[in-house]
Amino acid sequence: MMWAASLVWWGLGTALAAEEVESEPISLPQAIEEALQTNLELRQRAIDVGLAETGLTRARSRWDPTLGLSASTSTSNQPNNNLFVGEEVLSISSGRWSASLSQSLPTGGQLSAAWFESRTTSTDETLINPTTVSNGANLSLAQPLLRGGGPAALWDLRRTRLGLTRAQIGWRASVEQAILDVSAAYWRLVAADQRQALAVQSRAIAAESVSDMEDRYDAGFVGSGDVLQMRRAFGAARLSEVGAEAARQQANNALCRLLGRDVRTPPHLTPSDAPLVPESLPDEAAILTSAMANNAGYLQATLDRSTAELAVKGLRNQALPDLALNGDVGLSGLGNTAAEARRTTTSGEFNAWSVGASVSVPLLGRAARANVRQARMDAETARLAFEAAEQDLVLRVQDAVRAVQRDRLQVELATETERVAALALEADRELLTEGRGSSRNVAQSLELLQQAGVALLESQIGLQRSLLELKRVAGTLIAPADLPEPDQVRSAALQ
Repeated sequence: MMWAASLVWWGLGTALAAEEVESEPISLPQAIEEALQTNLELRQRAIDVGLAETGLTRARSRWDPTLGLSASTSTSNQPNNNLFVGEEVLSISSGRWSASLSQSLPTGGQLSAAWFESRTTSTDETLINPTTVSNGANLSLAQPLLRGGGPAALWDLRRTRLGLTRAQIGWRASVEQAILDVSAAYWRLVAADQRQALAVQSRAIAAESVSDMEDRYDAGFVGSGDVLQMRRAFGAARLSEVGAEAARQQANNALCRLLGRDVRTPPHLTPSDAPLVPESLPDEAAILTSAMANNAGYLQATLDRSTAELAVKGLRNQALPDLALNGDVGLSGLGNTAAEARRTTTSGEFNAWSVGASVSVPLLGRAARANVRQARMDAETARLAFEAAEQDLVLRVQDAVRAVQRDRLQVELATETERVAALALEADRELLTEGRGSSRNVAQSLELLQQAGVALLESQIGLQRSLLELKRVAGTLIAPADLPEPDQVRSAALQ
């Protein structure tokens, strides 16, 4: 019975330990952590988040203040057309500088302030002051009241923020998919590793049975047919071992690819984690509540609906008449020197102001109304898609919970089946030793035990996949604190 017990799950690893292969132990958390930093597809998705962040920066730049500075100087010689001036040529020199600051307002308006100063010198003797300096300060406001005014000025920024949120949710969905892919590849490697161990153990048992049968044949207790039967069983076991070895190498290389390793010279990875069976079954109501708050696909549908509704508001605003309010107030000053000109400017004695309004009404506005109509239909489509996504999420939660329940029962059944198969093989070997059994029964029991071991392995791996899918549906596959920052992954991708 002791040799049959060696076929239990982790006891199978002793067959591989005898191989002189330099292996690299790796756990599932280690594989996931490495993949989140080096997976090639994930690094591409990180760039998408960077593009969305750049778009938000560009949208915010609309409210960046603008500083303007200018300076100029000129000299001109003009023919004299004044009888009271003796000179035949008049020379006029001028210089000017100005500074302005403009700021876009969240209301859609534009506020600007400016200061300018100019100096003019002329050789015209008829002038009272041949040198004059003029100064001026100006403050102006332009504010749309209907089209482009009020909350409409922030709609582009809101859309861009929604786009960034969508990219961030897409990033999390990509991380979740990477975790699922790595986990599935890891469990495939575990399965291939243990299938190879099963094949090695089966071949060893078959070789032992052949040797025992040959000894009994030499002693005259069995016939040549029995020996031939066991040799056939040994050949089948050896063939299974060769196939299992090739399958293990393929699974090893597939995991290396997801980890960003060089598949031309892949390391020999040895998984160190065993499948776990949950102690309790999932609560469907709790899973659905978590999925409504965290499921990436459901959140994407929510964003699509919000984006479509925002588009309707924006296009309705664009269909309004263009009504704008303009205001301007300014101060000016004049003097022979810059100091005198500035003093008269700041005194406020010479001022001016103006207020005005402008309106522009499209007579037909068919294009604007058509755009609003299309946006409303798009919003209705997004709303229906959201309701469908909500229904689909309920179904996915139900399916995921049932899959875990089903796979857990399959593990229990496969465990009992393997135990019974091991007992049957032990009984057939004892009967053959006592001369009451046949080699055919031993070979069949050996094959059934190997099949039972594979079935148990597949049921355990299937349960791990169901548990992972349940976590993805619930949105708990990765905690927010463990979600890698896309800029870190992106910087590695851009190096």
